[in-house]
Amino acid sequence: MGKLHPLFEHLPVENMVYSNQQAYYDAINRCSIKGNSGDFIDFMLQEILTTLKKRQGAPLIDVGTNVGANVGISVSINEQEALKLIKKNKQITAKLIAQKMGLSERQGERIVAALKKKGFIRRVGSAKTGHWEIV
Repeated sequence: MGKLHPLFEHLPVENMVYSNQQAYYDAINRCSIKGNSGDFIDFMLQEILTTLKKRQGAPLIDVGTNVGANVGISVSINEQEALKLIKKNKQITAKLIAQKMGLSERQGERIVAALKKKGFIRRVGSAKTGHWEIV
């Protein structure tokens, strides 16, 4: 969605759907019955509006990653939250990050993988006894 407009670049669509799964599936079912996608479009537009209103005027979060090699790399809201959690607990797991953020374990793994790929974090030591380092 970020390609459509910069306003949507960090919109947590996955979270919006996850936190309202039943309404999401209900909208899809109504569309299947009616033979058009109007209810689904209405649902998604309402979720986008609600999310944008919640975040309106929210300050950008500085997690100590806006300098050096990371300048200009986009960081999603979920990635920012994960970085804050890692900053508080260097031994935190992707599973615990997901639990604390109300996400699925797989979503937590994807967020950690994205942070590693973008060069924000790296693992020091083994997977079992090591810790995260914010780069």
